[in-house]
Amino acid sequence: MFRLKDGVVIEEVIGDEGIIVDTNRGQYLKTNKTALMMITAATQTQSVEDAVIALSRLTDADTSVIERDLRALLGRLVEMNLLEHIPTPTQSSSE
Repeated sequence: MFRLKDGVVIEEVIGDEGIIVDTNRGQYLKTNKTALMMITAATQTQSVEDAVIALSRLTDADTSVIERDLRALLGRLVEMNLLEHIPTPTQSSSE
């Protein structure tokens, strides 16, 4: 399970873009609609696998591509201190 760090908000803007705002640092990251969908799926499901299933229902992309791209995005957002991984009792911290 993932969640946005305290002070981080996501806003969809007109068109196919959105922004991730870190109100603590006064910074923002411009992103596309696909990344917004991925972040939403990751923060509303219990695991990366569940997020991949949810995303596969919204697109016709191969699940292996979805998983690869999702893991890359989540890893980058964790590195940027915008997102945190919250292990559930049955998950390891490396998920």
